[in-house]
Amino acid sequence: MKRLKKVVGLILAFSVMLSITAFAEVPIWENSPGNHGPSVLLPDDVTSASDRVDRYGRGEIISTGIVELKNLKNGNLSVTIETYAHRPVDVIYQTVFLDQWDEASQEWEEIDYWEFEKEKGSNTSFTRWSKSFTVSGCTVNEYYRVRGLHSVELNGETEGCSSRTNGIKLTK
Repeated sequence: MKRLKKVVGLILAFSVMLSITAFAEVPIWENSPGNHGPSVLLPDDVTSASDRVDRYGRGEIISTGIVELKNLKNGNLSVTIETYAHRPVDVIYQTVFLDQWDEASQEWEEIDYWEFEKEKGSNTSFTRWSKSFTVSGCTVNEYYRVRGLHSVELNGETEGCSSRTNGIKLTK
C-alpha cells in the first residue's frame, strides 16, 4: 500500500510538471540578435542613417530588420521601420525607440517609443511590413538615433532581431 501511494504520488507530480504551459519568450531589444555596438555621431551634413540586420539561420522565421532615420531639415525627423520574414507569418510586431544624445553624460537617452502590430488577416502571403511616420517636437541642433525591435510570430512561435542607426543632427 505504501509503495502504491508513492507511485501515485510520483505520477501526480510528473503530471503537474508536464501540464505547465510554456510561453514563448517575447523578444526585447537588448537580447535580440542584431547591432548593439556603440552608435557614432555622424557629421552635421549627413541627413540620414539606416541599419539593416539580415538573419540567415536554417529554420529561422525572421529574415530582415531595417530602420531608417532622416532629418527633414524643418525641425522634424522621418522614421521608417521594416520587418521581413522568410515565410508567411501570422503577426509582425515592430517597436521604434527614439534616443537623444546627452552631451553631459556622453550617453544615449531614450526619449520616446512607438509600438506597432499587424496581423495577416486574409493575406496568406504576409511576409513583410513597413511603417513610416514623422516625429515633431524634438530639440533642433541635437543628435538623434532610432533603434528597432522587429518580431514575427508564426503558430505561437516568436522570433526577433534588433537594429539601430548612428546619430544624426536635427536641423531646420
